[in-house]
Amino acid sequence: MGNNQHQPPERAFCDLSSPGQEGIRVVQLYLMPAFFLGVLILGLPLNLLSLWIFFQRLKRWSRSSVLLFNLAMADTLWLLALPFLIHYHLNGLHWGLGVSLCKTLRLLYHNYFYLSIFFVSCVSVDRYLAIVHPLRSVVLLGRRQTCFLCAVIWAISMVISVPVAHMTLLQHCPGDNNRTVCTLYMLLDDTEESLPYSICCTTIGFLFPLNSICYCCLRSIRELRLRSRRPQVHLHKNKGRRLRLTRVLTAVLTLFALFYLPYHLSRNAAIVMHAMYLGRPAFWQPVVAISFQALAVGFSGFAISGQ
Repeated sequence: MGNNQHQPPERAFCDLSSPGQEGIRVVQLYLMPAFFLGVLILGLPLNLLSLWIFFQRLKRWSRSSVLLFNLAMADTLWLLALPFLIHYHLNGLHWGLGVSLCKTLRLLYHNYFYLSIFFVSCVSVDRYLAIVHPLRSVVLLGRRQTCFLCAVIWAISMVISVPVAHMTLLQHCPGDNNRTVCTLYMLLDDTEESLPYSICCTTIGFLFPLNSICYCCLRSIRELRLRSRRPQVHLHKNKGRRLRLTRVLTAVLTLFALFYLPYHLSRNAAIVMHAMYLGRPAFWQPVVAISFQALAVGFSGFAISGQ
């Protein structure tokens, strides 16, 4: 299926005006482009400002600086792809830019999304090392090792995202104003490839980073609380700093789960429901609509994560 550039029309992509498709139609044609436009207007200046500070104002690059720069770069590249998708959604899901750009955009979209997750995880690990193992961390992860780690993460994320291009198709809907759709793999009728791939991405690209962030944040908070019980010369000053760090770590863990967990749960649920009730869209279309809404929320968190 993935080797064909064009595929016979499937209801999930073509019949937006049919009964039962109201939720998907509203989300796809109105909610997502509005959400993406708002994120683009707010997120792009902030990320460009971050990159300008890294290049012009930062004199010495530490391990944290390298990680935050890569996070801001991934966010910025994703934001630069948004105008194509905004036009696509506002144009009634009609894609007129060819199959190559369709596949490339879906691949890069997926790639930058998981890059953000990986680099947020690395920032959490960096904070953990600085708090729990401050002396050992300098030897374990210096600036050179951090640069190498970032290069590996970019390569791994790209490899993980390659199947998206394989599963992305152009679908022609002759009865719907001759509309040509740039498909999403989560809505394909054939789920033999999309379901295992979605579960694999959820495991590698979300559950593993989530566990890493949970461990690092909880260990760091525990260490900060233990230090607060020890006698210090500047007790009040150190206590205030630890309280701020504890709040930041708790917020990172909470926001990570809120931004990314609903999308991964709803995406896998949508594919499973689609496979189970292929001929009965009324059963799986509400889950798909929820998944699209979670997608918009998750990507908004993605766009501001570098800030």
